Amino acid sequence: MVSQNDSDVIPEEWNIAIASLNVTSFAAKLLSKRPVKLGPYETVSLKCVARGVNHAIANVVTENHDPSANYSVCPRVIKMQQHGNCCKISVKVCNMTGKPIVLKPKSHVCQISEVEVIDHLSSSFQNESQQKTPVNECTNDL
Repeated sequence: MVSQNDSDVIPEEWNIAIASLNVTSFAAKLLSKRPVKLGPYETVSLKCVARGVNHAIANVVTENHDPSANYSVCPRVIKMQQHGNCCKISVKVCNMTGKPIVLKPKSHVCQISEVEVIDHLSSSFQNESQQKTPVNECTNDL
């Protein structure tokens, strides 16, 4: 049975998850001055630009901005390369329809959001494998 006081306490993991949802997103617009045509079921990388991105942001993820669009943005983690007030990124776009589509110049292609890349997780797996005792050492004790 859970008491009233136990239900009022929010676990730390939940607070971290909720805080991670409050991330500012930025619009990425097509950098091309000409329309871009995507053939049926074609995947291309497009040069895009995002403005107003904080200089402290090191990595971003590309995401769809419109679920009803005829194309899909492949979610990828990208290192930021900022030049003054804007940053240029490469966005991978897939035409999911059987018909060609045209993206207008400077149109809104996707949104980017800040992400944090965790490196220490892979090193903890290596430490666990180094701590295991080899099989031949265990059999020597018998």
